[in-house]
Amino acid sequence: MEKRLNTAAKDFINSDRAISFKDGNLHVSSIYRWFADDFGGTHAGIIKHLHIFAEPALSRRLSEFSSIKGDYYDWSLNETVG
Repeated sequence: MEKRLNTAAKDFINSDRAISFKDGNLHVSSIYRWFADDFGGTHAGIIKHLHIFAEPALSRRLSEFSSIKGDYYDWSLNETVG
């Protein structure tokens, strides 16, 4: 189970659903704000969590940041297909 969770975390973090860079700032999925305590409780803790699962190029880019500028969530994911 742990291997599956780690794979899912890696896939998510390395997608554009988890992290974006806008106007030279770091933005993350709102999930990290809503559940901040689960990811370290601070911007530094969240960034540390992201580094654990980030591919090398993304990890290098994350190293440029010590804080998170904002968050976002794609609410269309919650819409039902009908």
